[in-house]
Amino acid sequence: MCHYYIIWFDKYHVIKILADNKYRTIYLTEHVKLNCYRVVKRIRKTLCMQESFKNEVTSLRNLKHPNIPIIYDIEEDEDYYYIIEEFIEGESLRAYRLNHGFITESKVLDFTIQLCDVIDTLHSSKESILYLDLKPNNIIICKDVLKLIDFGAAILEKEVDLRCRSFGTKGYAAPEQYGLQNIDKRSDIYGIGSVLFFLMTGCSFTDKKESFQKIRKTNLYSVKLKQVLYRCLQFNPSRRYSSVEVLRTQLQKIQDRQNNILPITPIQIVIAGAEHRMGVTYFSIMLTVYLNQYVGKTLYIETGNQQVVYAIKEQLGEQKNFFAVSGDPAELIEKYSGYLFYICDYGIWTEEKEQRWKYDELFLLIGKQPWERKVSQKMISHFMEQAFYFIPKETSYRSKILFQEIRNGHLFQIPYQMNPFLVQKEQIKFMEECINKIPCFVGHKKRKLVRRLHW
Repeated sequence: MCHYYIIWFDKYHVIKILADNKYRTIYLTEHVKLNCYRVVKRIRKTLCMQESFKNEVTSLRNLKHPNIPIIYDIEEDEDYYYIIEEFIEGESLRAYRLNHGFITESKVLDFTIQLCDVIDTLHSSKESILYLDLKPNNIIICKDVLKLIDFGAAILEKEVDLRCRSFGTKGYAAPEQYGLQNIDKRSDIYGIGSVLFFLMTGCSFTDKKESFQKIRKTNLYSVKLKQVLYRCLQFNPSRRYSSVEVLRTQLQKIQDRQNNILPITPIQIVIAGAEHRMGVTYFSIMLTVYLNQYVGKTLYIETGNQQVVYAIKEQLGEQKNFFAVSGDPAELIEKYSGYLFYICDYGIWTEEKEQRWKYDELFLLIGKQPWERKVSQKMISHFMEQAFYFIPKETSYRSKILFQEIRNGHLFQIPYQMNPFLVQKEQIKFMEECINKIPCFVGHKKRKLVRRLHW
């Protein structure tokens, strides 16, 4: 059905459908007199949806908060209720996480504290409102400001009893919302924890051991933040935070500590090879995976063929501990701030490419084969001690004599493995050698120790 020529109540010109299900449809409309957008929620007049309509109107009509949409009008006809709300332009939290691949701890804290603010406003209102459906699709990010939408599952706390259940969304709703215990404000604390888990992992939470292991193993977030997450997601409500205000205070303490610690300067590493098929992409991926897993947040930047990044994302999806983008490093490093290391894969070395290089460390891959030696020697003579050099591990001692002009400690042998995403014992040993000898890694370890002592 085409909606472009429909005007409701002589005010709202229908532009398009934003969301649709069996009982309600959400439209983007334009106010014909004010020339501004409005969201119109059309709710079917059924017994169960009358309750949803009542909940949403009751929740929003008397609330004024920058993170909650404004209700401008309420209408009805023979078959439907209509709620006319503020149009919020932005992207859902799910889309935001998908597009960014990784969210820094400072940004995670910022979003979660904003979410606590709006939920605390609901809980502290005169009628004490429970939201009960916190999930990424119900949160819109608009210029780094979090907006909470869709109050259809919200309910007044005084109306909750054992017969009243809001089932919420699997992976985000508290266990008691499925009839296991009484619902109260701590159910929303579980919901905040579920959203926090999504921000940190890109996944919905299950109460299985795998979910907690996923958080426990990652080094992308502080122990303090993980402890907050664990407490929010306790199965028993009595073991969660007693109120959103207490939770927000804990998050603000972590945020304040972070703000008082000098940030670690990010390190940009350029990787290039003397010839085609030197293993530059293989080595760049292996280094990125290792650093992400054992050292700190690392972004892989492919500066040439974008198909490499697409292939990586297709293979790994968005849920692995590996983040890859393609394009100009100068622009991408500014856009994707918050990483400790940026691995820039430049493919083959040329003097033209070199003009664009900006780096803290330079890693060059050289080869022993006759067709590789000439360019390798030229590259070594050109950069000398400015770079660290890498050759395949199977290279014999006699072959290494070819590169004897490389200063001791500047030449490393890369162990080969078919899958660069699988860091095994031999690769770990090789990486530990690099970490202990290459200045950018040694310096990072010292700065990280200072931060831990300060913390």
